[in-house]
Amino acid sequence: FPTTDIGELHGMAELQADKFSPFPVDQMYTSLERFETAEDQSSVLVAAVHHEQVDHLGDLFAGAGLQPAHVDVEVMGWWHLLEREGRVERSGQEMFIIIDDHCMEVIITRLGIPYVFCSLDATLDPAGKEGSAEIAEEIEFALTTMEGQWGPAETSHVHIWSRQETPSNLADAMQNVCPAASVEGHQLRELPPLSEGLADRMAATDYEPRVDLAPPGWTSTIESKKHQKTALVAGGIMLGIWLAVIGTLGFLSSRQRSLLADAEASFSQLQTEVDEVRELQRKVESLERYGSRDYSSLECLREISAQLPNGVDLSQFNYRKDEEVRIRGEAGTSEPIYTFFSSLEKATNLFAEIRPDAVSQRVSGGRPRSTFSVTAVLSTRPAEPQPGGDES
Repeated sequence: FPTTDIGELHGMAELQADKFSPFPVDQMYTSLERFETAEDQSSVLVAAVHHEQVDHLGDLFAGAGLQPAHVDVEVMGWWHLLEREGRVERSGQEMFIIIDDHCMEVIITRLGIPYVFCSLDATLDPAGKEGSAEIAEEIEFALTTMEGQWGPAETSHVHIWSRQETPSNLADAMQNVCPAASVEGHQLRELPPLSEGLADRMAATDYEPRVDLAPPGWTSTIESKKHQKTALVAGGIMLGIWLAVIGTLGFLSSRQRSLLADAEASFSQLQTEVDEVRELQRKVESLERYGSRDYSSLECLREISAQLPNGVDLSQFNYRKDEEVRIRGEAGTSEPIYTFFSSLEKATNLFAEIRPDAVSQRVSGGRPRSTFSVTAVLSTRPAEPQPGGDES
């Protein structure tokens, strides 16, 4: 983002989350974490979660008489431990594949700064040939996407962290993806527990923003309880003084409590009015932002599905609001794929430009399959000129 101001960063993070999330921004809790700053820009990680998921967790803790304070992201705990334990190089491009009991995460860094966080299907078997091949294919696609955004770089190290013995099939598959890299296996037990990494992140005192998807109301509740304890202690002291001096000091103490009650009542009334204004403002902004559905993700998916020939299967649909739709899929042969490309170009005004990538061949389940990817630029913005073409 083109700023180093924390307040501006949070505003930009909400706008960015609105682009990649299928939910309206007023239905999500959004947070960020800054990795690097320059003179007038910051590299940050933006995270968002739907209200229902976090609110459900909060209700579970509240039912047990506990008040949670923070909501972190699991992969950030692993990243903190890797960095704290000196497992991250500050030169070149590195890759970390973390295989835990119920998740599989990929982190790609350059000069020690994370550039890619990628969650893989935890049901894939990294020890099997088919599962490791599918994992390697997803990682190769992530590397290709990364090069398109930040330029090419050669991966020097691939670190595979797992609970069990390093899967040899996955190590071999990653060696094929990154032939110049050193592929190394590690045991997660070499690192402290994940809970320690998450707790240590939130206990940091460097005042840098951390990913924290907790609702604002949680912080208010915690602060309120602190104030209540402080008020009880202060009331006890004041009561002791009142009992000691009785007369004049008793009157002053009573007067002070009366003023405090008036101030709290005034503050509560003012806070209610402020909350009502903010809620109205959020509703107006939400109506303006989502008033038009001409180029929504559902409309794009409907049009693409209508043009999809028999025999062509979609495997991935990525929608970027007001920008583009990226599609990946496969078919038994390449002919229906090119028919699909042609149909998208001719059948609708929804897309300003269709950018098909190369159609490739692979063998899946003993059968040849043709895979493809295509980018459809939405008509809400002008299409970018192709390399070597004339600009108009």
